Amino acid sequence: DKPLDTGVVTCLYAAERLYNFPLGIVAVSLATAVFPLLSRYAARGDVEGLRQSTNRALRLSVFLGIPAGAGLLVLSEPAIVLIFRHGDFRASDAARAAIILQMYCLGMWAYFSRHILLRAFFCQKDIATPLKLSCVMAAAHIVLVAVLVFTPLGGAAIGLSTALTAAVNVILLAGVLHRRW
Repeated sequence: DKPLDTGVVTCLYAAERLYNFPLGIVAVSLATAVFPLLSRYAARGDVEGLRQSTNRALRLSVFLGIPAGAGLLVLSEPAIVLIFRHGDFRASDAARAAIILQMYCLGMWAYFSRHILLRAFFCQKDIATPLKLSCVMAAAHIVLVAVLVFTPLGGAAIGLSTALTAAVNVILLAGVLHRRW
């Protein structure tokens, strides 16, 4: 018995396009805008300024990420239908893609926050710590998908696993910065 139905890759594609939309517009823009400020504080050795600016940017990213995730969660099926429901993409595919998108949306706050936290590490010239944590989270993601895909979630396990591992990654990155500062 196969854990995934035919067409799940197409549904994943549709869901990923939509959950990446607010990330590309809002989260990356916010992280890009705050990066020079964080870099300035890091270059001066102003740990307190770096900490305060990172905290402020994190609060803003969560403030924007939660409503973005909630809005996309509520509008997942109508958005999928509007954008992708044509040709061979049937109503049943739209429903499956909407469930996957809803799972992705649970981690929207974490996806937004991760961009800020990565910039906080990068401005301190530390790329190794986020890389190591991301590698651990990638392995955890694979294991989680392999387990959850055999539950009634099916393909939605990929979205849920992505949200969960992103949340844990953010918590771990924030913990490292908290100890460091």
